[in-house]
Amino acid sequence: MNSLKIRGERTNAPTAADGRTGSAGLTSIIILCYNQVDYTTACVRSILRHTPEPVELIFVDNGSTDGTRNYLDSLVSRTGDTAWHLPASITGIKIVRNDRNLGFAGGVNQGIREAAGNFILLLNNDVIVTPGWLGGLHACAARSTRIGLVGPMSNYVVGPQQVVDPHYDVRKLDEYAVAFARKHAGRLIKVARVIGFCMLVRREVIDRIGGFDVTFGTGNFEDDDFCLRAIIAGFDVVIAGDVFVHHFGSITFKGARMDYAAIMLENAWKFAKKWRIELSAGGYNPLPILARPFDPVSHYSPLVSEWSSKALLAESVRLFEQGHIEASYVAVTKALELEPNNPDAWHNMALIAMNQRDFRLALEAWEKVPHQDMDSERFNLMGMCHFQVGYVDKAVECFREAIELDADCPGARENLDIALSARKSKSSS
Repeated sequence: MNSLKIRGERTNAPTAADGRTGSAGLTSIIILCYNQVDYTTACVRSILRHTPEPVELIFVDNGSTDGTRNYLDSLVSRTGDTAWHLPASITGIKIVRNDRNLGFAGGVNQGIREAAGNFILLLNNDVIVTPGWLGGLHACAARSTRIGLVGPMSNYVVGPQQVVDPHYDVRKLDEYAVAFARKHAGRLIKVARVIGFCMLVRREVIDRIGGFDVTFGTGNFEDDDFCLRAIIAGFDVVIAGDVFVHHFGSITFKGARMDYAAIMLENAWKFAKKWRIELSAGGYNPLPILARPFDPVSHYSPLVSEWSSKALLAESVRLFEQGHIEASYVAVTKALELEPNNPDAWHNMALIAMNQRDFRLALEAWEKVPHQDMDSERFNLMGMCHFQVGYVDKAVECFREAIELDADCPGARENLDIALSARKSKSSS
């Protein structure tokens, strides 16, 4: 089947902002939780204390079995409690609940689907934020609309984001972060990746490359993958070198007694296979990857919580209804890769092609739907495609099939009359 050329979708890289700054609008903070309620509580307290910017809090509970559920419920129930003194900057609190652990990518994708903000902020529940943290990240992003992802500096992180300071004392965190911001004011570091423990993402990045690749499972390398796709799509990934937050690090893995080394090794293999590169003890060279052209199919990852044709089809429908036709096409294409004979997937593909007025391609899709799975609506739509490409006799057959299956099929009788009239005019001319 030929590829569909989507009309009206943005294909160019983002343009520079020439250093102009402005309001960042709403930021959606997504906090993934899997037990460790004490860390979640400390994280939330720090957000409430140090975040004057307008934000919504989105918690994704990945099947916690400790007190996390009750704690999150208490946050929602107390939003109307004036004695709680909830900052006016918190515009709302949302909770997504899972009955099992869907991993980092799956949970984050769920949160992104619920997000209303111009920016998405991914935050581990074992992070303590500091004075000016979010404003600092936004100030960094505001330096250019090419900047799509921003990460902070921290004590527990790998790569250039790590601050190694023998005098660092978490008991004086706020004081340390303020002095750190003053000392490194305006520092920006352009990199190939920032780590997902605290990552600010511009909404346009999500629109362009989707979310995180859920095939990485529990976690590790999905943030590398996300950053690389963003850069290939034309965005910059940077570190706000004047923002410091505290990260306890790997708390979920430790608490769940997961074999971190084994998970890291497995995902390293997945990452190398996906990007067709060699990994070494020192990591990987991102430059050959970043030299590749952007492909809206292979570099877009649908916002699904699991890698299944059912989930991909549901995402395809959601995107189509929101008018994101190119992303909907990618989602249904990936569903067909998993299940090539799925009639609902071919139905969706046909509708997308019809939306783009590529009726020949739509007919190719309709013909992939087995006859026993054709209903009145599908025959009517297929007839419309035949009519549009000039196959009037086949259009008549389809409209009659639709009426035979359902005499009240919307539009089928009117379409049949039009097709019969067109055939009569054609034969008499």
